[in-house]
Amino acid sequence: MRTVPKPRRTSGIIEVDMAKITAMGGSLDVNSIVSQLMSVEREPVTKLQKQQAGINTKLSAWGTVKSALSALQTAADKLVRQETWQATTATSSNEDQIQVTGGATKGGAMGNHSVLVKQLAQSQAVATRSFASADTVVGGGKLSVQLGSVDENGNGFTADGERKALDITIPENATVKDIRDAINRSNAGISASLITDGNGVRLQLTGSATGAKNAFQITATGNGLDAFDISATAATGANGSLRTQVARDAKLQINGLDATSASNKVTDMIEGVTLNLKKVDKDPVTVSVESNKDSLKEDVDAFVKAYNKVNSLIADQTKYDPSTKTAGTLQGNATILRIQSQIRSLVRAQPGQDGLSSAGFELDRNGALSIKDAKLNDLLNNPDRLRTLFAGQLPGVGARATAPLPGSNTTTSSPGAQAPTSSPAAAATAGMSPATAALLSGSSSGLGGVARQLSERLKEVLDDSSSLSGTTKALQRSLDASNTRIEQLNQQLARTEERLTQQYSRLDTNISKITSSFSSIASLLR
Repeated sequence: MRTVPKPRRTSGIIEVDMAKITAMGGSLDVNSIVSQLMSVEREPVTKLQKQQAGINTKLSAWGTVKSALSALQTAADKLVRQETWQATTATSSNEDQIQVTGGATKGGAMGNHSVLVKQLAQSQAVATRSFASADTVVGGGKLSVQLGSVDENGNGFTADGERKALDITIPENATVKDIRDAINRSNAGISASLITDGNGVRLQLTGSATGAKNAFQITATGNGLDAFDISATAATGANGSLRTQVARDAKLQINGLDATSASNKVTDMIEGVTLNLKKVDKDPVTVSVESNKDSLKEDVDAFVKAYNKVNSLIADQTKYDPSTKTAGTLQGNATILRIQSQIRSLVRAQPGQDGLSSAGFELDRNGALSIKDAKLNDLLNNPDRLRTLFAGQLPGVGARATAPLPGSNTTTSSPGAQAPTSSPAAAATAGMSPATAALLSGSSSGLGGVARQLSERLKEVLDDSSSLSGTTKALQRSLDASNTRIEQLNQQLARTEERLTQQYSRLDTNISKITSSFSSIASLLR
């Protein structure tokens, strides 16, 4: 196989040794020649592609950092929200009598509460007279159901003017089952079911809701429906009906105060607590409401984890290993180093400040944040102290400062907070809020806790006008410009390849002709 002389680039001009090609005697490997020539022509594209790979690596690194910063901001925001610190949990000393479902989610009345259940709420229930079977034909007509209220003994029915009577049409020759189904389809505030006793089948009619204001009576008109003419107050009816249960409210005593509830699910007696009444008893139950330590611990742990993720990620992206002489993707980048410095300053207490370190949090030599479980548990037993550290109300320095909790209309105040020494103009010049600048200068104890200040700074860092965003936008613009240039070069390369193919194909043809002519002359000279 013939070896095609390799092209070389001299002063920007690609050269091929044509003497060697001619000496080959024709039959050029045009594809190989053009391929080698094009590999030289593609060098600018290859260089741009390598540059693109570097840009993409940086964009990916910035994207990872931005995602971690966003997660840290979310964790910090959680520790600033009012509902986080209002979260409570409730327990019952006797769940057979009172159950507390879901605890208290927000604003629970902290402390122990004595609850005595005197009476459970119940709905009215009436059984009709007996029928031979569920298929017994009764008749047809109309049942008019009226809801209203009775006294605690089930007497003195008063129709509810806001809930008009609902008419249920019963077709002719309807059976007991047909009437049951018609009632259950009506959404009239009662339900019907079949019960069997020693005398046959009865239709049990039950109010859909408990409470003295959810009693009912039924007026029957038509053929054969007298068995369903139900009084709300009569214990027994002339038609053989039997009232088996009176509509009643629950009666309970909370911290010595009498109260009633239409439902056994009591949601408005102890603020933020839902009680499910299960049984009457002579002894009261203690319902304890306290700060939800588990949820607070989860939120603090999430903050520490998110902070350490950012810290380790930035360290990894900016490191330099002298033994291997390799650097992180963002090593030496001023923007990320500034972000790292500011975040660490926000977490590390300044001299004279009541910061995380004073509460037992520790920063190691690499900037990783930690706290021992025992110390965190001590803080959880004093949630106001923990809230002060993270959300604000830092005590003990200078004039009074106030700051709203995000997500609420509540304003927290910190007695004795010094006004920030950094001017708004200087803060704007530095690309941060006055509050952040004040903290970094060591004078912002009263402007809010660590989580509040960190959230504010991260909001600025992640803003579309921040230096971080400016850096990534510049990288993206460079990448876009590179893509445009590569596209232009590829178009030029396509034209060049076509031209070279044509040129060397013609050359191959000409060499073949010359070779043939030489062969003819040589044969004549023999």
